[in-house]
Amino acid sequence: RQIATEMEGMRQVNGTDTIQEGDLIMGYISRDKIVPFNVKCGQYFNNKHGSFLHDTMINVPYGSKVFSTNKKGWIRLLRPSPELWTWGGLQHQTQIIYTVDISFIMFNLDLRPGSIVIESGTGSGSLTLSLARTVAPTGHVYTFEFHPQRAKIAEELFKRAGEEETITVVHRDVVEGGFARPEKAEEKEVEYAQAAMIDLPAPWAVIEKVSSVLVPGGRFCGFSPCIEQVQLTCSALRNVGFVDVTMKECLARPYHPVRTEFSDYPPPVSSKQSKKRKTPERSEEKDEQIEEKQEVNQKDVEEQVQEPRQAGETKEVKKKVSLLQAVPDIRGHTSYLCFATKALA
Repeated sequence: RQIATEMEGMRQVNGTDTIQEGDLIMGYISRDKIVPFNVKCGQYFNNKHGSFLHDTMINVPYGSKVFSTNKKGWIRLLRPSPELWTWGGLQHQTQIIYTVDISFIMFNLDLRPGSIVIESGTGSGSLTLSLARTVAPTGHVYTFEFHPQRAKIAEELFKRAGEEETITVVHRDVVEGGFARPEKAEEKEVEYAQAAMIDLPAPWAVIEKVSSVLVPGGRFCGFSPCIEQVQLTCSALRNVGFVDVTMKECLARPYHPVRTEFSDYPPPVSSKQSKKRKTPERSEEKDEQIEEKQEVNQKDVEEQVQEPRQAGETKEVKKKVSLLQAVPDIRGHTSYLCFATKALA
């Protein structure tokens, strides 16, 4: 259970499935509102929906719904995870990388438990938390940030998330200082990392320094919003000796299920009628309705037949079907992802 919890990335104090005093939890209010807080006896969590007494949260399972003191509002108590931090728990210091790009980056970097990763820059820590979960419990993430305030805030965030043993925050300008580990900053740089994630305005300026710390066969990823940046980065990678240089882009379009009712369907066509040739009197609109009706999966259809208004009239058929509707809000920091591999020799 301890290893499994570490693999989740957010280690809990009690190591159980129930919330205890002092635990960090994520209060899910809505899709765009997730608030992290620590549970303490006698304290309240307040929002526009009401006041929530912390005492009512202790000894309840993660995922439970608790109601406010006035019973008019509720929040869902969730176990912290990198996804929840990304979607609402972070204090945005910079534009963050969202889960669509994060999962694609980690897959293409060939990360696994035990990997050592270097990252620059840290930013708000969204990607760093996911990297830590992937390489835990025996791997490590060295994240470099040139901005002192952002580095300090990120370090406090990782400590609060319980990842201080997996993540090391280094305040350094890597363009000038490189990627030497802080405990060996005075020594000559050695090849120690299996992967490098670079999110800088000029990633091509650090390619040589990245190559000096990547092991042969190590993977590189550059995150750039402009194609001109990608062109310069790819040229620098080839000049240093990287191979398998590729550029990819993630475009996600989410959907959500909706329940819709269609009415005024024509009655089912009998086998005898279906053999008749189509006559000019049949409108194209009616043909489209018949074709659409036949394509609907009968398992997802609920038929409601109304009684005829007068004797001899055709029965009106109403049907409810489940459809997928595109979500207009496509949330993601869309940029170009440049991948490469350090040559073995």
